[in-house]
Amino acid sequence: MKNNHFGSLLWKVKNMARFLAMIFAGLMLILICAAASSCEDSSEVSPLSERQKQLLANHLISVRSLPSATKLNFDYSDITSEDLAILEKTPNVQELYLNESRNIDDSVAKYLCLVPKLKLLNLTKTNVSGSISPSINCLQDLEELLVGTLAYPYPEPQDMARSTPFPLFTDDFLVHLDLPKLRKLRMGIQCEISDAGLLQLCKFPHLEEVILHSPHITPEGIQQFELELEKSGRKLTYSEYNNTQSGSYRLTLRLSKD
Repeated sequence: MKNNHFGSLLWKVKNMARFLAMIFAGLMLILICAAASSCEDSSEVSPLSERQKQLLANHLISVRSLPSATKLNFDYSDITSEDLAILEKTPNVQELYLNESRNIDDSVAKYLCLVPKLKLLNLTKTNVSGSISPSINCLQDLEELLVGTLAYPYPEPQDMARSTPFPLFTDDFLVHLDLPKLRKLRMGIQCEISDAGLLQLCKFPHLEEVILHSPHITPEGIQQFELELEKSGRKLTYSEYNNTQSGSYRLTLRLSKD
């Protein structure tokens, strides 16, 4: 009887061992699959180049902070449009500053679309042109856009004497711009917006402030713009700055709901 009891106990132990071995093997398989999946996901995001790492270091941006970063400031740098491939690692960025980064051109648009949560974009004193507008319509949450060379109250001498002028922004820029949440728009001294372009601003329902350095807008154009705004229950206040000595002109428009 003792032998039978011992044999039965041994059989149970062996079965339990087989069962535990199967569980262990299953867990190992799950871990291996998870690791493989993780590797596959990480391979979709390109590793940082040495140049990108140096750019981040120059602007005191930690590599570890990129996934959670909400603001990136690359003002006054030699960053190029291609360098902004780094944005694939910053899905939560809401503010991007590229002021005086003169190697940035229209090709930056495809990288900007990597950060759809962007709310503020500063492209002043870059080589971005008015042709970029259709390509940045991917930024449907954008609320504030700055383009051209902003000058307060008049252009800097080095900008006026620049041998290669900054790209121009014409009415076409506004015709093709489709940013439904836009609240603030600032366009610099390369702005050649006419009365017809001014009317394009009516399509932005949340627009609150526009600054245009364009002497091509007439009092009649402003009056027509005001009438169009009234049709959608909005009112306009504006101010003008005109320095005849420097040739600088600035029109500030403020829109509000009745």
